[in-house]
Amino acid sequence: MARDSFRTLSKHETYFIAVHALAVRELERLPVDDIDRIATYHCYDVPRVLLLPSYARLCARDEPLSLEEGIQLGLETSIAVARAREVTRGSLSVSLGEEELRDLVVRLFGVQGEDDHTGAQSKGEELDVAGVDDQRQNGRDANGNGNGLQTGGLITPTESKGTVSPTEEARSAMTESELAERVSSGTVTAKNLTKHIWAVSKNKGGSKTTVETQAVADKAEADAKLRDDEAKAEIQRKKQRERQVMEAREAAKKAEEAAAAEADARARAEEERVELQRQKEREREQREAIQKAEKAAAEAARTQAEADAKAQADKRARAKEAEIQWQKEREREEREAREAAKKAEENAAAEAARAQAEANALAEANARARAEEDAEIQRQKEREAAAEAASAALAQAETDAKAEADARARAEEEREAAKAAAAQAQAEADAKAEADARAEDKAEVQRQKEREREEREAAAAAEADARAEEERAEIQRHKEREREEREAIQKAEKAAAEATRAQAEADAKALADTGARAEEERMEREREVAAAAQAEALTAETRASVEAAERLETAQTDDEARQAAQVAAAEEAREAEAKAAADAEKAAAEAPALVDATARAEEEARGAEMAPGAGAAPDAEVETREAAANAAPDPQSAADAQAAEENAQANADARAVAELETQTAEDAKAPAKEDAQEAKAEAAAAAGKAEEESRTAAAQAALKAEAAAKAKAEDEAKALGATPAADAKTAKAAKKAREKAIKKAAWEAKVRAETEAANAAAEAARAETDAKAKALVEALEAEALQNKESHIATVAEGNTEGTLDSKAETLVDVGDATVTVASSDTHRVISPGTIDDAQTRLLVDNTEPVAPDV
Repeated sequence: MARDSFRTLSKHETYFIAVHALAVRELERLPVDDIDRIATYHCYDVPRVLLLPSYARLCARDEPLSLEEGIQLGLETSIAVARAREVTRGSLSVSLGEEELRDLVVRLFGVQGEDDHTGAQSKGEELDVAGVDDQRQNGRDANGNGNGLQTGGLITPTESKGTVSPTEEARSAMTESELAERVSSGTVTAKNLTKHIWAVSKNKGGSKTTVETQAVADKAEADAKLRDDEAKAEIQRKKQRERQVMEAREAAKKAEEAAAAEADARARAEEERVELQRQKEREREQREAIQKAEKAAAEAARTQAEADAKAQADKRARAKEAEIQWQKEREREEREAREAAKKAEENAAAEAARAQAEANALAEANARARAEEDAEIQRQKEREAAAEAASAALAQAETDAKAEADARARAEEEREAAKAAAAQAQAEADAKAEADARAEDKAEVQRQKEREREEREAAAAAEADARAEEERAEIQRHKEREREEREAIQKAEKAAAEATRAQAEADAKALADTGARAEEERMEREREVAAAAQAEALTAETRASVEAAERLETAQTDDEARQAAQVAAAEEAREAEAKAAADAEKAAAEAPALVDATARAEEEARGAEMAPGAGAAPDAEVETREAAANAAPDPQSAADAQAAEENAQANADARAVAELETQTAEDAKAPAKEDAQEAKAEAAAAAGKAEEESRTAAAQAALKAEAAAKAKAEDEAKALGATPAADAKTAKAAKKAREKAIKKAAWEAKVRAETEAANAAAEAARAETDAKAKALVEALEAEALQNKESHIATVAEGNTEGTLDSKAETLVDVGDATVTVASSDTHRVISPGTIDDAQTRLLVDNTEPVAPDV
């Protein structure tokens, strides 16, 4: 009973083992990921020998284990993989072969103890008769084990087909020939063979074993002994591999030391790189400090320029205020003149009213007493004579007042002209002082360049930046001045127009009920407003002409300052040439002594090198060589001196040519100035002539009006009859017509004279502006030609330091023609139509130094 139960249990256990082996073989055939395969085999207790390829691939791959893979494999396997990866990533990992890698994986993953028991299961299965003939190749299994034992390689499908149940019935059914084959192949051990013999003998009823069975047993024991010897040999090979592993570890240790040394070298290189980076940072900080200093200098220059601009603006504002005050005074005088005229008209009206009352009284007296008619007529005639005398006196007073107003206006204009001349003289003096200061600054900069040769480039850059900032500030200030002037002119025009409009409205309201007289006065006021607007426009044009002339004078002053700077530069060049010649002579005189000093220094340097403690010998030798190089005479000193003399002579010739061209330019300017003066004189004569003609025309118009009034009065008297009342009325009408004609003729003559005078002044200013512009164009052309020839001469002589600091152009528009003139340091632009409009605009533009092509 117990025997049957044991037999049934063994049968089921054997079936489970067979199914387990079948499942493992099927898994081996499937392409499963290494991580999933390792986790699955660990979960179902599959021998780890089968995982050796997976372990090896996992250790040899490039990517490390991720967090999910580590959790899936477990802590022990993850640590083993990490250790194996460290070893395989070492310096000797490239030289590890498949055998060494397999031994490393076996040792680190704990597969060492399973290698001797893979032929049968660890629980002592009785027999596994799987067909393993396909796995044996010359005494080695599929996994390369040299002892002929199964080491967990891939189980082929033929093994499952050759596996039989290890029950006693199956063993009894096996023949001796089959046992012999399996014993010879090493599949059946001696213990299993003994059990099989016992089972066969039991089934045969306890009979003795045959001779063949005994022979098989003996052969099995011999084979077992042979396998034990092979196992011992395998142990010896394993020990040898362990020794190789130890040697490999020592080599790896040495490689680690070499790697540490290399790492130290890398660290030192990194430190040197960091030090170099720090040095670059310090140099950058120094450059930034220099740039900040340059910016501070430029800011100081800009602040000074702004202060100068503010002072100029204040000066112009004061001049503008004075002009506005003069305009207000003139308007007040005109307003007083209009009030005086109005009062005179009121007095005349009152006198006319009194005369009318007297005439009425005379008519009544004539009706009462005919006898007194002759006496009354005589008195009337006397009164008329007195009225005529009073009218003549009033006309004379008006004429005198008008002459006085004209004289006052002329005096005011003369005072304004004197003020403008004084302001122009002050501006010229300021410009000259500024030009002298600039010339002195340039000379100081040149001397500073000579003294500090090493800082020449930085100083030149700073000077160029400052000059650019100054010129940009000058452009901005000029634009601001123009804008302020335009705004002031617009405001003045608007104020004048508003005042005129208000006055016209007030006058229109006051004289709304006077009928025809109000209409006539309105027309007169409109003409007055038009004449005032025209006079204001002419005044603005004249002012613009004066400002243009001032700008041209300033430009001429700048040209003079630039010429003075060129003369100073030429003087400095002559001094530098003389100094260079003196230095050459001195060097030629000191040449023998310097040669001896150089020889002695070289001998001392050699002695210092041969001395035991000559630590600073290289530096001394370098200094000695530098001193020799600096002090040794140039073999071509004589040729250089000759070349310097030739350059000096060429420079002197160029300066002579430049002076001659400057004189030519001055001579070219002289006719233009004379033309301008002649134009001004002609304009003044034309203005005087126009004023005289206007006065003559006014007197003639007054006489014509008086004659017409008298004729009209006589005609009306004839038509009405010779009565005292008619005579008085006719006399009053004639008187009123005469006064009105005189006023009208005087006003028209005054307006015409002022208009003609303003036109003449504008023509004179325009002619003067044209003459000055022409002279400026000719002077700038001459100067450009001079600069070009002098620069060509300098470049031809080989003096490359004499390049232009800047370049510029002067554009002058005369009518529709455009003249372009090259200048050395300014860029002037006269916009189209500025000569005709008597307005000139100057723009200064500084550009980078450019050496012209020769």
